[in-house]
Amino acid sequence: MISSDWLIYAEPFNLTGMVDGAYKIEYKSIDNAGNAETPSSIIVILDNTPPTTTLKVSEPKYLDAFNNIYVSFATSFTLTAEDVLSGSGVALTFYRILQQLI
Repeated sequence: MISSDWLIYAEPFNLTGMVDGAYKIEYKSIDNAGNAETPSSIIVILDNTPPTTTLKVSEPKYLDAFNNIYVSFATSFTLTAEDVLSGSGVALTFYRILQQLI
């Protein structure tokens, strides 16, 4: 007999509407004669939280009254990406430079 907390599998499913974290998925089958297999399980970690990236602008730089940052060719930029909340890690960090007309 099927327990009330088990769902009948009819098609692939997603972990929608759930918060990030670790989940144990148990699964089993029952044949037409009522023979039930011992449940198997797997631990999966749901990770829908993106990492965050911070930009550090080194010296030389100058900040004017309008919060515009002036830099030179000698100024270096450092990007630091972290995946603190979800924990799957940062695979890649990207950047691009666009010319802004002031």
